[in-house]
Amino acid sequence: MVIIVSKEGQLANRILHASSFIVNAQEHRYRVLHLFFDDYYSFFSESLSGNKSPIRFLGKKSSWLVSSFQKLVTLGVKIFLKLGITKLPFFEIVRYEGYEQGLKPFDLNDEKFIKKARSKLVLVYGWLFGDHVNQKKQRQILLDTWLPNKIYHDKVEEYVTRYKKDHDLLIGIHIRGGDFKRFEGGKWFYTPEQYYEK
Repeated sequence: MVIIVSKEGQLANRILHASSFIVNAQEHRYRVLHLFFDDYYSFFSESLSGNKSPIRFLGKKSSWLVSSFQKLVTLGVKIFLKLGITKLPFFEIVRYEGYEQGLKPFDLNDEKFIKKARSKLVLVYGWLFGDHVNQKKQRQILLDTWLPNKIYHDKVEEYVTRYKKDHDLLIGIHIRGGDFKRFEGGKWFYTPEQYYEK
C-alpha cells in the first residue's frame, strides 16, 4: 500500500499528484491512501464515496483527529528523513522533491517501486511522481474519480452552454493569482493583463 504523506499544493496540484498514483495503482493492483485531500473532499464526495478507484482518503472533512494524525505522520516522516532512516522491515519512505522546470519525475512504473507498493507500506513524500504510461489507458478511472458533485457539475454545464450558444470556441485559463505571487519568489506569477496579451 502507498500512503501519500505530503501536502502538495492546492486543489489542482493535489488532483494532478494523486492522479499519477491512481492510474499506477489501478494498473499494478495496489491500494493508495491520501492523507491530505480532506480540504477538498466535499467537492467530489459523490464520486469519491462510490467509485471503484484504488485510492482512499483520510477523513471526509477536517477534524481535530484527522488534523492531529496528519501532523503526527508528517512530523514522523520528517524526523526519519532527518535521521537518514528511509527503510524499516514494514515500511519505506520514498522521497522525491523538487520544483525545477525540466526535472524528471520519479517513474511510478519502476519495478522495485511496484514490488514495494504491493508488499509493504510505502510512504511517498514530495511532488514529482508520475505515470505518463498509464494516464491514457486508465483515463476512465480518473474521470470517474474526479467527477465534481452534481451541484458544481450542473453550474459548469449551465455556464458553458450559455456561452457556447453564441461562440464556436471557448478558452478557459487557470490563472494562479494567489499562491504563485509568493511561491518560488513569484517567478511563475503573471497578471491577468499578461495572460490577455498572450
